[in-house]
Amino acid sequence: MKIGEFNREEFKDEIQLEVIDKFSALINDKTVVTVKSVGQHEPIAENDGKSLFEVGNGAAGITITHSSNDEIVKQSVYIAVNPQRRETENGETTIAPEKSWYSALTAMHEIGGHAYENRFNRSAGSEQRNTNVEGFEDRFRQVFMNHGRPIKGSATKHK
Repeated sequence: MKIGEFNREEFKDEIQLEVIDKFSALINDKTVVTVKSVGQHEPIAENDGKSLFEVGNGAAGITITHSSNDEIVKQSVYIAVNPQRRETENGETTIAPEKSWYSALTAMHEIGGHAYENRFNRSAGSEQRNTNVEGFEDRFRQVFMNHGRPIKGSATKHK
């Protein structure tokens, strides 16, 4: 059976179908998408030697595109193992661990969000693609389960 050949009627949830469709499209596409788990403080050569933690406010993931003649030929997705976040309170910054499920959520955000949008919605500007990714994560959070309960919440806005 090929990806995409399954009984869609078995999936009652539109969000699950959206995830399946996005991943299927990437799998069946000619563009190569590699996914790597890295330490959050590990330098990434493709990211000018910067670690995920050095990106923004301590990113847990990043998608890097490689183009030829304005067409994406490869995307590299990096997901942090045991991600941490910066917290600032009263002008003092501390480091706190993310929840145990955060790496999985980040993978969905980067692959089903950024990698998909970069490849199949390239004509939209980066701001619109980021908005689409945030919307995808917001929808996905409604069905993503942790110990039998949806995690809910909303995506962090891209800057």
